[in-house]
Amino acid sequence: MSSSLRHYSLWLIPEKALDRSLQSTIKTLSDRFQAPVFKPHLTLLGQIDAVPSVAARKAEQIANKLSSFSLYPHRIAHSSAYFRCLFVDIALNQRLLSVHRQACRLFDVRMGRYRPHISLLYGDLSTAQRRRLAKEITKPPKPMRMRCLALVNMGKNNHPSCWKVYRKYRLDHV
Repeated sequence: MSSSLRHYSLWLIPEKALDRSLQSTIKTLSDRFQAPVFKPHLTLLGQIDAVPSVAARKAEQIANKLSSFSLYPHRIAHSSAYFRCLFVDIALNQRLLSVHRQACRLFDVRMGRYRPHISLLYGDLSTAQRRRLAKEITKPPKPMRMRCLALVNMGKNNHPSCWKVYRKYRLDHV
């Protein structure tokens, strides 16, 4: 791979009040379980390897065709997968699937099964711990408004401490 390529993800970022609420939950859980703190987001597309200027241009193309839109939380769920230890399971609607497919085509990323979610905790907890936590957490209100698209440089080792927003695109313009 060329040294000029970077590893990116495309994130949808919630509106400010919801962002603050989710960030508070993430921080509380991260402190409680000595887990990494991260920005609230829904990954629209990961596994993007691209030159920065090309990635930014393609992300802007997607953002220019979008207006802010709502997502609908289904439930608080958990998984043994590190990055989905505890998360808000998001209902996959036609609009979200369409934007995901468009991003896959534009970035030439193979489309696999898409499970939209907003993580609340990263980690390796037991099933019993995850189950207990899922019952403790209050599901976010419906609908959850997404206000911008972010192109995020994931760094070389994909650790949350290395993640940096490279560009942000507001979705209120359409």
